[in-house]
Amino acid sequence: MFDRLGAFEEWLQGGQETGDVPPVSAQELAETSPQGERRESKLSKNKREQLEREVAAVEKRIATVEGEIAVLELSFQNPATGTDWESTHRRYSDLRVLLEHLYEDLARHWELMGH
Repeated sequence: MFDRLGAFEEWLQGGQETGDVPPVSAQELAETSPQGERRESKLSKNKREQLEREVAAVEKRIATVEGEIAVLELSFQNPATGTDWESTHRRYSDLRVLLEHLYEDLARHWELMGH
């Protein structure tokens, strides 16, 4: 789905860049209901902080997986002698699936936080 965290963030902000959606701060978004009415945040401070920690952990994991994918992609361009291509491609495929799941997890966390 997305090949890197930056692509996911660009996708999230895509509506703002094309003018489809007026710019809204994260705070305003968190305080606005789907019907456009302002609402109070329903998350307690502790729950919000917990979700923020979880988001940070998912983002860190995404960066790690993206790094591993980048290394594998470089190895495809400059293969080492005796490379086990079957296991290398399997690892690459597994990492791509994991990355997609991490993006979905990140989106769920952001949704819970009201972003």
